[in-house]
Amino acid sequence: RDPKQLGGVTVLIHVYVDDVDAHYARSKEAGAQLEGEPEDRPYGDRMYRATDPEGHSWFIAQHVRDVPVEEWSS
Repeated sequence: RDPKQLGGVTVLIHVYVDDVDAHYARSKEAGAQLEGEPEDRPYGDRMYRATDPEGHSWFIAQHVRDVPVEEWSS
């Protein structure tokens, strides 16, 4: 059964792409259910979240810079 049938998220799918901003623009143009715009994360990824028609959560990301673990919470 899919997440909508179960009433909650059952898995998070994390995918890396070459250009997350271009991917976001294409997804938005196609009418995807987007859960926010791309944003930089403290660990060096730029990412956004989308939900597919069955309710699965997708994190679409691009690694933009290397950040030492000690700096993730700074």
